[in-house]
Amino acid sequence: MAIKKIKIYEGVRVNYDHEITELNYICELWDMFGWDIKNDPQAKECADMITRDLLLFHYVDLTKMANGKMLIVELIPPKD
Repeated sequence: MAIKKIKIYEGVRVNYDHEITELNYICELWDMFGWDIKNDPQAKECADMITRDLLLFHYVDLTKMANGKMLIVELIPPKD
């Protein structure tokens, strides 16, 4: 029996004050944000919440944590 892969997302799009950055994986966000999720329990908890919300809703509005600038993170849907 062949193993089938299901692609959940193609990448991650970060819109920071109308400047778009695309990442390959959700975990690349933590370096972008400067979070040390291995040694900082609060950063780890936030990363877990953002990951969960992205996988559930494909969209997270983080504007409140961006000092008044728009910060939206969304999953790029898979092509196939």
